[in-house]
Amino acid sequence: MIQRTSKFLMANLGAEMERFFYWKEKNDPQMLAAAYDRARKIIEQIAKCPDMATRAQEIKILDDVINDLASKTPKLNILPSYIHSYFAPFVNNAVKTI
Repeated sequence: MIQRTSKFLMANLGAEMERFFYWKEKNDPQMLAAAYDRARKIIEQIAKCPDMATRAQEIKILDDVINDLASKTPKLNILPSYIHSYFAPFVNNAVKTI
């Protein structure tokens, strides 16, 4: 079983955000809400990781971005490609350790 480190959780959050964008594109509000809820739970787990204490501001910004993306009236102009680029190193690192 893979240890749920902050890097592992960040990779999972990246995958969840991919699902979020998929369901948003498919215009499925129920699945979109489920992906958002899972992303929020992962963010909470990441924030509790001791090695992320020094990155608390980054995690807060990431949380704000995710909330904005789920908003009916987003204020930020965040493209899916930005999110994909942000999470790609975490996913690549997680794949290398499996």
